[in-house]
Amino acid sequence: MTNSNPYLDFPRPMLHKTVPIGGVSVSNDSKRNKLSPEWDAVLNERNTTVLVSFGSLAKAMYMPEEFKVSLLEVFESMPDTTFIMKYEEEGSKMADHLPNVHLSTWFPQNALLADPRLTAFVTHGGLGSVTELAFQGKPAVIIPVIADQLRNAPMLAKHGGGIVLDKSDLHSPEKLRDSLQKILNDDRYTLKTYRLN
Repeated sequence: MTNSNPYLDFPRPMLHKTVPIGGVSVSNDSKRNKLSPEWDAVLNERNTTVLVSFGSLAKAMYMPEEFKVSLLEVFESMPDTTFIMKYEEEGSKMADHLPNVHLSTWFPQNALLADPRLTAFVTHGGLGSVTELAFQGKPAVIIPVIADQLRNAPMLAKHGGGIVLDKSDLHSPEKLRDSLQKILNDDRYTLKTYRLN
């Protein structure tokens, strides 16, 4: 068994006894994906909601300060969009001045991605996140940081469901903002990702 999805992954030779089971842990079951009243309220704030997470290995709280400033600048420039960002520092006041930003040390990622009110995902491109994105049909801006993420990002992008940025692009709020605007305003990204699920 391999943690891969042949419809999403790059073509490759496999032995006949290999069984791809990628996405086996992802669910569309509404009972498993039930959101708490707090998350439900956050998703109801605006018509557009973007999830932001760089995974559990590359913690956002340790990213260079200029990257954080750049992200906040993008969030501030898009007041009609709610941003839910995984930020591991408990009680951080980094985004207190932005009413459209919610920082959280943890969130129910699959349940949020399964909700039709969530519009897009800014992600590091870990295999779990890319699989959930494809399964839930959400477009993404993918910013790979390490390891398999550098392979996973173009794997999703080749299907037209996302835009890949280099992590050094986080220096430039314009690049991230432009990429977000593309996936939020061009329905082709959503449609192409939706076809994968």
